[in-house]
Amino acid sequence: MAKRRPAGRPPTEVDRSTKRGQLAARIRRARLKKGLSVAEAAQKLGVAPGSWYNWECGRRSPAAELIGSIARILGSSADSILPK
Repeated sequence: MAKRRPAGRPPTEVDRSTKRGQLAARIRRARLKKGLSVAEAAQKLGVAPGSWYNWECGRRSPAAELIGSIARILGSSADSILPK
């Protein structure tokens, strides 16, 4: 059985070989650079902290229409967050 990480703690490594993994890593890096917690970032966006956590883990991707808002909250551009 796989080891489970405690809730609320993002993974230290995300599979960056996938677009979802690249997006997850970029969102997490931008949030940490801005000095926000998952809960603070989620509150500013108006989503549940669990949703934000899932984006950073690479379990889910945010809806396309949220990318611009995420970028603004994190002080980045959408181009810097979206994988190439």
